[in-house]
Amino acid sequence: MSFRFVDLFCGGGGSITGAISALKNAGMPDGQQFKLDITHRMLTAEKLARATSFPEGYIFFGGDTAAKKQIGNAVPPKLAEALYMAILAA
Repeated sequence: MSFRFVDLFCGGGGSITGAISALKNAGMPDGQQFKLDITHRMLTAEKLARATSFPEGYIFFGGDTAAKKQIGNAVPPKLAEALYMAILAA
């Protein structure tokens, strides 16, 4: 599979590692090098909580890592509500 941006940096070779290497080694017009930041950004506990349907401002105990564990181990509130309603309807 070939991607257009890879082709631009690799001359049509289609190698993603070649494209990343070319980007890392590319210099600025004034000759200085720049650092390419291609790391993944971690979501905050607040964003994870909102993505899993916890209400805004919901309080988790402990630090950031503990909050993320609680969010990951929890049944999302909207799912719990849907299951509850399905059981009542049955």
